[in-house]
Amino acid sequence: AVVSTQSTGEHLKEKGPFDGILGFSQGSCFAALLCSMKDIPNKPRFVILFGGYKSRITKHDKYYDGNILQTPSLHVYGMGDNVISPDMSEKLTTYFADPVI
Repeated sequence: AVVSTQSTGEHLKEKGPFDGILGFSQGSCFAALLCSMKDIPNKPRFVILFGGYKSRITKHDKYYDGNILQTPSLHVYGMGDNVISPDMSEKLTTYFADPVI
């Protein structure tokens, strides 16, 4: 994740700002993580997360604990999803201020 966030941070700095980021499954997990990282330049103004979930890597807990993300967010998930359960997606919404579900 370190290389991914560094590379994405460089891209956002050089090519940004971007209006929003759309993520699906792992991409949603990564997009939410980007929103929570304070050192990422030119963060998006909103995120759309399909089948998103909170990163399960314990090193990432510091980005979520006690942190309510102010990035406007739309969360879409399937009640019948057998890979990313609705509970996982619903848990991610609790880290955003005023999530749209």
